[in-house]
Amino acid sequence: MKSILRDRNLELLILFFFIFGSLFPTLRILTIGSQTSANIREYIFSVIPELISILVLFFSGILFYKNKFAIKLLPFDWILIFFALTNVLLGFYIAKDVLMSMYGFRMSYFPMIFYFIFRFGNKELLINIIHKTIIWFFIIGIIGLILYFGFYNQMIVMIKKTSPIISEYFIVRMTSIFWSPVLFSTIMVTTFTYFYYKFLESPQWYYYLILGLSWSCILLSVTRGGFVVISFGFIFITIIQKKWKLSAQIFLLLIAIFIIIGYYISTPLTFLYWILRSVSDTVGMKEGITRVDLWLKAIENFKTHPFGFGLGKAGHVAARFYKDSKDNIAIYSTDGWYLKLANETGIWGLLSYFFLAIYFFVICIKSKFIKFTENRFVWLFTLFMMVNIQNIVSNVLDFYLFSFFYWGVIGLIINILYSKIKKA
Repeated sequence: MKSILRDRNLELLILFFFIFGSLFPTLRILTIGSQTSANIREYIFSVIPELISILVLFFSGILFYKNKFAIKLLPFDWILIFFALTNVLLGFYIAKDVLMSMYGFRMSYFPMIFYFIFRFGNKELLINIIHKTIIWFFIIGIIGLILYFGFYNQMIVMIKKTSPIISEYFIVRMTSIFWSPVLFSTIMVTTFTYFYYKFLESPQWYYYLILGLSWSCILLSVTRGGFVVISFGFIFITIIQKKWKLSAQIFLLLIAIFIIIGYYISTPLTFLYWILRSVSDTVGMKEGITRVDLWLKAIENFKTHPFGFGLGKAGHVAARFYKDSKDNIAIYSTDGWYLKLANETGIWGLLSYFFLAIYFFVICIKSKFIKFTENRFVWLFTLFMMVNIQNIVSNVLDFYLFSFFYWGVIGLIINILYSKIKKA
């Protein structure tokens, strides 16, 4: 009974972390603003989510100890530790700027602590936590719709408090309480693919509503990367599950909603043409497109500094603290996590992550992860694939809050994987 209560406490603590973390951008904007912290009080307030995550790690450690759970590190665990440790140490050394490197560490590597929490925890408990967290993500989508259609002017005010430039493609892009359309889109793509998988496992009428509203949020965020990865996720899960009639029903639902939203945005054909042309031009590296121009400049930075600029001197941290281009800063790597990694810790950063990701992919395939779990965990593997595709065009693994969720999912997959191998 005591063990169950302790597990329940951990579940509540992790859920609290994700719920509070979702609300925190709004709390920070209203309390401090979008600017960098200027005093000790503001710094302490700004790191509250990190302090809560450390509390989660500490409580997990106590739980493992009281349950007399022997933590044994296996190959992938060591590879992950090696990847993180070498890149952090190398990044600090190259940057020679402790403060900037701390920001870079906080953004990219600190969230990996959730890998270890989910790697060694109770699998069924963690699966339940994932489920409840994604229900919360869906609620965030509902809040986004309410703000957009019910409190539009107040939403605009909050977006302006976050950034002086309001992001628009045809319409002001939906952001919900993140005030960022790209992060919101990623959260909603995650939500949609999860409930699509749940629908195929056990079709219930309310899944039509959940999927329809999630898809509406994705469309209203007008995020091209989101459109690409949701297409991949939908196709991948459909092929794995092979429930063609159910998939066809959802596909028709998506088309119907696309037409409705298409008329709200412009016209369905105009909107579709813009998506296809924009994606095509981006893939073709057509000059004049903002993202492509940033890529080309980031690639030039990598060519001139193949060993990187150091931790915190690339990606969003660099762009935030350095407005103008400098010789020892890579401010253009804000639209592609692989480029950010290459600009931060150079060839080593890029190759070490590719080795980590490929090794993970190979052990999942060789162990028949999807097959021997009877498709129960197909969505977890799908998320890994989607994130690493979107990493090409967005800094997904630097997205606030989502990176904790992602590394937790990777830890859960390894947890399940090694458990299955032991039983085999």
